[in-house]
Amino acid sequence: MNKALEISRFFYLVGIIVLPFIVFPYSYTPYTLSKTLFLILITTLSLVFFILSKPKEYKIPNILLIITLLIESLRSLIDFNFFLFPRYTDHFLISVTLFFFIFLTINLFKKIDFEKTIFFSSFIVVIPSLIGSFYTNERASGTFGQANFLGIYLVLLLLILFKNFNQYILIINRYLLITYALIISVLFIKTASISSLLSLIIGLGILFTSIITKSKFDYKKIIIITVSLSLVLLMSGQLFIAKTIDIFNQIANPEQTIISDSFIIRTKIWNGTLNLLKNEPIFLIWGYGPNNFSFNFERIRGDTLKGLSEENFLYDKPHNYYLELITSYGLIYLFIFIYLIFKTLKFNSNLKVYLLPILTFIFFNWLDIYLKVILFTFIVQNLPNYKIKSSIYINITVIVVSLISAITFSQLFYRDTSFYFNNTKYFYSYKKEDVENLRVKDPIVLIYFLQFRSQNEFKEEISDFLMNNFYSNQAVLFNLNKLF
Repeated sequence: MNKALEISRFFYLVGIIVLPFIVFPYSYTPYTLSKTLFLILITTLSLVFFILSKPKEYKIPNILLIITLLIESLRSLIDFNFFLFPRYTDHFLISVTLFFFIFLTINLFKKIDFEKTIFFSSFIVVIPSLIGSFYTNERASGTFGQANFLGIYLVLLLLILFKNFNQYILIINRYLLITYALIISVLFIKTASISSLLSLIIGLGILFTSIITKSKFDYKKIIIITVSLSLVLLMSGQLFIAKTIDIFNQIANPEQTIISDSFIIRTKIWNGTLNLLKNEPIFLIWGYGPNNFSFNFERIRGDTLKGLSEENFLYDKPHNYYLELITSYGLIYLFIFIYLIFKTLKFNSNLKVYLLPILTFIFFNWLDIYLKVILFTFIVQNLPNYKIKSSIYINITVIVVSLISAITFSQLFYRDTSFYFNNTKYFYSYKKEDVENLRVKDPIVLIYFLQFRSQNEFKEEISDFLMNNFYSNQAVLFNLNKLF
């Protein structure tokens, strides 16, 4: 076999297996940064070696999938988000990386067993995350840095196991599999993620329905699914009861209570986002651009968040991925996104056990980089793709893009990791001396500071400093104008 092709496949598989495990072990570091940088690096390496293998033809992903990533890329460039890197999921470089990752998915393998790859590599995430959860009183977040994202990851693991249980017991002892399912369940309960629990109930309901409607009734699967769901609901019941009581108390006594329930806060943000779009309907078509939500939400946050425990928090997203897509890219992008998923289900209805829970989850959350990789991989593997002949011009273009990605990666790694390791604590500070320390940093970093601490008393003073010292930097001026 072609040696370069083997190396390319190796880097790709390392990416799929290791990506959910990658995390910076520092509390102030954004939890998506490490995974994003790793994905950029591993995709670039795999892509370069794939081109060096001199393929005779290329498979090109479905045109609608290309259009979605193209919209993301262009919208990011228009809003100067090629220079900004605050969210680590909506960014020109990430869109390019995702395109090449799914491009490699269909070119390196005839059909990769994505479910099996995810499940049998999951122990490197589950075991350390479970051990770590016993050393904190916080919700378990593991290597994902956020409890809800760990929760949906564990939901997918359980659904993969239950769906493929009869095949997997031919590889691993059934009692070991059941034990591992219990370990995953315990960790899942420690995430205390309501949105993930709803996703699990929907996924197990789909599995249950598919089993009882088959001509050959599988009693073993029914028992395993029923017992698992019962245990999870029983152990999570306390969470549901406490949350329900909290919601009723806050609704019954709105004047006496500072609202702290996350669901009520989310509904307030959703309502505020809809009002924002209602007042500016032109942005329903094109959106405000990725990473621009907080700039625009500022205009209506006063009335929207009044009386909430998180009244002074920065909201850089509406905590609903569908609304986020509208505010970032517009309604057209949202329609294409939903159409892609349902077209995928039309080609492979078995995927509904994974895709429908994900669609439920993102109603209350958003897509992190790993969930985005999973979703796009499922789509690209199950939609028709196209073939084009290889040429020297295409090869050169891909290599140039790969090198640009690698160079940009090195710059981002140096700038972002050094900044976040040393300076992110200033985002949480109201001390003037801490704010002063940010003055010597990259102006883009200061812009992010302004976005993050939108209520900070030094905001206007710092903005004057930026305007006076970086007036020639278009990215700085563009974002300052949006903020004020």
